[in-house]
Amino acid sequence: MKTIMLNSTAARRARHALSWCSIIGLLAVAPAAWAVDPTLAEMLELGIYSEETKGDLDAAMRLYEQIVAEADANHELAAQAQFRLAMCHHKQGDFAAATAAFETLVRDFPNQGDLVSLANEYLAAGAALLPAPWADGEELQFNVRFPTGVKIGAARYGVQSDEIDGRKFWRFSSQLFAGVQQWSSVEVDADTFKPMSCRWKHSLIGEAVTVYTGGTADVKVKGTDEVKHVDLEGPVYDNEQAIQLMRRLPLADGYSTTLKVLTGLGGGNIISVPVEVSGPVTVSVPAGTFACHKATLKVGPSEQIFWYSTDKHRYLVKFEAGSVVVELARINQTTDDVPVRYRDEAFGFTLTAPAGWMFDRQETADVADRTNLLLLDPAGMAVMKVNVRSFERVSPPANEAPRAWAEHEIAEGRKQMRRFDVRADSWRELTVAGQPAVSFVGDIDQRQKPEVIVGVYSFIDGNAVEFYFTIAPDDYDAFRPQFDAIVSAYEGR
Repeated sequence: MKTIMLNSTAARRARHALSWCSIIGLLAVAPAAWAVDPTLAEMLELGIYSEETKGDLDAAMRLYEQIVAEADANHELAAQAQFRLAMCHHKQGDFAAATAAFETLVRDFPNQGDLVSLANEYLAAGAALLPAPWADGEELQFNVRFPTGVKIGAARYGVQSDEIDGRKFWRFSSQLFAGVQQWSSVEVDADTFKPMSCRWKHSLIGEAVTVYTGGTADVKVKGTDEVKHVDLEGPVYDNEQAIQLMRRLPLADGYSTTLKVLTGLGGGNIISVPVEVSGPVTVSVPAGTFACHKATLKVGPSEQIFWYSTDKHRYLVKFEAGSVVVELARINQTTDDVPVRYRDEAFGFTLTAPAGWMFDRQETADVADRTNLLLLDPAGMAVMKVNVRSFERVSPPANEAPRAWAEHEIAEGRKQMRRFDVRADSWRELTVAGQPAVSFVGDIDQRQKPEVIVGVYSFIDGNAVEFYFTIAPDDYDAFRPQFDAIVSAYEGR
């Protein structure tokens, strides 16, 4: 997996419990097109109905076993039943029985080309993916710390389902802020778990888009005209689905594998990452105490360690990468249309953001006199913060009016940045929670890149309230309305 800047990792092994699933739809309709015993064909259809619609695997398996025993000369029908029998064992988590059933298919039906190929892929992999353990809308939120315990940021990983032309897929999103920000969204086929597309951006490294078609991946880095074509040999997964891929591996003490992953921001390179698993061990994090499998990944000369819970959810509970420790803080269930609210009892205010946003309270030495909030938008467009402090902490003459305080903060910002230019015609007077406020737009150079900065300052209910965000110039127009909506929704005591 990546270091914290390139957060996520590997994939390979779990070979196609996967691509064999992609032809199940064909198997379901095949009997109607072939000259087969109508009784056995109906029995196969009933087995498929029991397996896929009713979810009664035991009943389906009895039918498949009967078809294999009675099909005689109809090898096509018998092979389908044998394949489905193996798949049912896999769905039940009985991988030894699944392996034996696939071996029977290869031995007894050598002329059934596609099915034999898929069975051989399973057998070559030595392990299959477990069923997806997450619920649609799951969101895991994390604290990012130095090993000393000092909190330096936040991260989150989300799961949403969707479909295109009847083809179901999972959309995995990730976002991390620890001084710099990275964001990704990767779509993977729900049946095969093969990647379909990925967009991945990092505030220092850049942005890349990868599109997967058949056995090829096309990688384009933003700002360049070149598209890199990468041939994929065997199962290759995208770097940004790897956190979730690990949750589908049959993790257990002594388990080991090697995963193969393509990194879009790494120039489209494919790397192999050995994984060794031990445990279970007990891990305590802000979200609770979990029994976990410990997975150690070899990434070049370094190691990265991931802890996944042993329960049915197989949550990512903790990981250590480079010089940081990332710990599970909250487990949320989100929806696409429910706004996110944050209530601060100490300072008596409430903030509301659109669905998909995340609030993270940053730790400060003067926590009793200040609340510093990081707001992460789901598209990873901007760095937005809301800082609320006691009015008494604003010294004269900055406390005379919001404009005076804003100008004081701008002067402080100029001491830290190479460029901080306020657009002279950008000053605006407005109200926030019924109180006078002032806003400005400026241009800064941050990490040798030009950005736009917007600030809003107001004194509300004995508090000094500061809103601001920084963003790439190209994204400013799209993001500004979201910022304004959050500012307008601020509620005081």
